[in-house]
Formats: sequence, C-alpha cells, structure tokens
Amino acid sequence: MGVSLDSLAEKLFDNFKKITPALVASAILTGLLLFLPKSILGRMNLDVLPEFWNRIIGIVFLLSVTLIMTMIVFSVINMITERVCV
Repeated sequence: MGVSLDSLAEKLFDNFKKITPALVASAILTGLLLFLPKSILGRMNLDVLPEFWNRIIGIVFLLSVTLIMTMIVFSVINMITERVCV
C-alpha cells in the first residue's frame, strides 16, 4: 500500500528525459523578454520591470536553455555510442 521513494523520484524526473513544449516555450519567452529591443518592450509596457523580475527571468532562461542543451548533447552521445558499439 505504501509508495516507495524510488518510484516517486523516478516518476518525478521522468519528464526531464525529454524536451517538452513547455520547456522550449519558457526558453523562447524568457529569451525574448531579455533580448528584445527596448522599443518593442516599451510598446508592451515591459521595459520597466523591477530588477527582481529581471533576475527571475534570467534564471529561468538559463535553466531552460541549459536543460535543453544537456538533453540534446546526451541524445547525440547516445546515438554515437549506439552506432559505434553495434
């Protein structure tokens, strides 16, 4: 009847094994908020965000891009090792 901690952790981190649309969307959105010109951000009233929110947006951008790049690198490494070992 009890739930093991291993199975719970495995289910939790199962989603980090593949690139999800939400991860890509968060990377694109935060990247746009960080790197769009001030004139475009001014039209959307996003040019005067407090420093705290700019830091949060930057951290989310770095985490999402890092996760995506790590998944891509490991999938390429797996493909190469499968071809070499076979």
